[in-house]
Amino acid sequence: MRKTLTAVLLLALGCALLAGTGCLLEEKVIEIVLSQATCVEFQEREDNESFTNPETLDYADRIDEILDDNDLVRADIDSMVVSSITYEVTYFPPPQGAHDDWELTGEVWIKRNDAVVDSAVIVDLTTQSILDALDTPTPADLNAAGVAILNDAINDYISGMNPVLVFRLDTTTGDVDPDPSPADSLIFDWKACIKLQLVSELELETFEIF
Repeated sequence: MRKTLTAVLLLALGCALLAGTGCLLEEKVIEIVLSQATCVEFQEREDNESFTNPETLDYADRIDEILDDNDLVRADIDSMVVSSITYEVTYFPPPQGAHDDWELTGEVWIKRNDAVVDSAVIVDLTTQSILDALDTPTPADLNAAGVAILNDAINDYISGMNPVLVFRLDTTTGDVDPDPSPADSLIFDWKACIKLQLVSELELETFEIF
């Protein structure tokens, strides 16, 4: 790893500059904890109150990007879990019809594209104002079954697999107020961001001055 090599070279240089001072090589394990987020984006163009729009997230590819940004590789991961999920509306062109705002009640579902497990609810939406969520990251009410699918995908990634996830906003068991129609369409974009906590243990050879 570039970070490990840089640390060792800097310590060696420091010892070399200390003329007449001895240095002892010692191995140390350093635990690095990172909190990173990856997001999946949705476009909603709805003419009725019941819609189920799927979006695909190449989970392995997104985690690869996070690792690359931090000079890490898959083998460096000691553990990684989902710590939280937020959602926010990123585009909402008011006014839409006669309405300045809409309220949604529904669920966000998740499944593995390789059908390893059945789909499950991961986020419960309860009377969410679209206007209130505009450009405002909102903590999601998480469902354990959906989070388990995410964490299982992480474990499979660490073991060498490349999981792909499918998310969908489902209002068929909820409500949209007021009801959209072809003459009064509901138009907005939103994103859900998954925050990951990653732990990596690095072995460094350090120089102890004596």
